[in-house]
Amino acid sequence: MNCLNYYYYQGNNTSATGENIGVPAGTYYIKVQKGGSGYKEVNYNVKINYTASSVWEKEFNDDYNSANTISINKTYYGSIMKYSDVDWYKFKVSKTDSVSLKFTHKYMESNGYYWCVDLYNSSFSKLKTYDLRGTDSSKTMPKIRLSSGTYYLKVAKDGSGYFSVDYTIKINPSHTHAYKNVITKATPKANGKIVKTCSCGATNGTTVLYAANKISLSPSSCTYNGKVRKPSVVVKGSNGAAINSSYYTVSYPSGRKNVGSYGIKVTFKGSYYQGSVTKQFVIKPAATSIAAIASVSKGFRVRWKEQSVQTTGYQIQYSRNSNFSNGTTVSVKNNKKTVETCKRLTGSKKYYVRVRTYKELNGKTYYSAWSAAKTVTTKK
Repeated sequence: MNCLNYYYYQGNNTSATGENIGVPAGTYYIKVQKGGSGYKEVNYNVKINYTASSVWEKEFNDDYNSANTISINKTYYGSIMKYSDVDWYKFKVSKTDSVSLKFTHKYMESNGYYWCVDLYNSSFSKLKTYDLRGTDSSKTMPKIRLSSGTYYLKVAKDGSGYFSVDYTIKINPSHTHAYKNVITKATPKANGKIVKTCSCGATNGTTVLYAANKISLSPSSCTYNGKVRKPSVVVKGSNGAAINSSYYTVSYPSGRKNVGSYGIKVTFKGSYYQGSVTKQFVIKPAATSIAAIASVSKGFRVRWKEQSVQTTGYQIQYSRNSNFSNGTTVSVKNNKKTVETCKRLTGSKKYYVRVRTYKELNGKTYYSAWSAAKTVTTKK
């Protein structure tokens, strides 16, 4: 319930518009009352005009603790309203520089109406006072050299008798900014960025370069067929957007025909990306299938098709359940052998049986897909 401003209207003011008031998001109240006595009742209407803006002052900024933060070389808008209104602004100078203050307002016709703008350092020692007449509708003050640090501007009226009016304020640097892109390259683990930066240290926008961390092979694995395989590579940023292939190269190792694992290396290049990632591409042994299955006493005999190329042997898996939960796996370490008898099972029971190939290579084991399952009922 702190009052922002008073508006007084005489009886002959059948229509009037107040000045702009900069406020942050929130809830506000309007109180309407008579300003005198003896007049008859009359209807009225009221309308709030609202425009979102990031460059208007935000009340209450009547002391340095609530000063609005502003940037150099950008125009901001404000209004001195009731007599007690004062506007505080805060800005930073990144390195020693000469700056000037530009102040504009509506022409007020009289030299006797003044604005007063005070410049303070971070210790609140007054560095400069600028007095402006009502007829100084646009004025740029002489440059003042400031070292790096935080500074404050106080805008207030200097005199009496004038009505409220909007103004603009802008701090001009000593030179015109010339922005160049300063690039921090993205990697497969971290985002990069492009910052438009002036030699004075001022910046004017940042573009994110998303980490190139979504790299996939298509396919990531395949089955041995005696031919050289070459998977395609898809590279995306952490935001899911595809990264153009001009920003990376793909290195394929020799071979890629026999069963095994092959490292596909993606190396980033150019102005925006750096680093490399190696993705594994696997060639699995070819599968086999069950040729025949027969029951024996408390067991079964299974025969499969020979698959001796790029294999070490076979695995037979059997279970009482079709999903092979708690199944038993038997390895046949001979890729020429095509028959195996499994005994010591429970008699007169139904079993599910399937077979696959495997290959042992450099301490790793590569498996084919399982064959289709077949059933057999053991003898007593």
